[in-house]
Amino acid sequence: INTARLTAKTLIEPHLPEFFARYPELRVELVMDDGLSSIVAEGCDAGIRLGERLAEGMIAVPVTPMLEMVVVASPAYLARHGTPSTPAELAGHEC
Repeated sequence: INTARLTAKTLIEPHLPEFFARYPELRVELVMDDGLSSIVAEGCDAGIRLGERLAEGMIAVPVTPMLEMVVVASPAYLARHGTPSTPAELAGHEC
């Protein structure tokens, strides 16, 4: 399973003990990559991605409800650095 570290920690790892208890003959390999590497090129059978980008030929099934993201900052920080209006602008901020 190819996924980001945070996704593995929150969505996969908590369920592994029960999974292995039910299916002890199976082996799971987690490939944790915070970039957007190709699931197929990494030799994985499945992957979990945040967002709506999907490589050609992939089939997507939601595994969580839609997530909302917010930017949290102190009023003083925003006064000094400005308020980002798009996620891309976060690259220029102290995150």
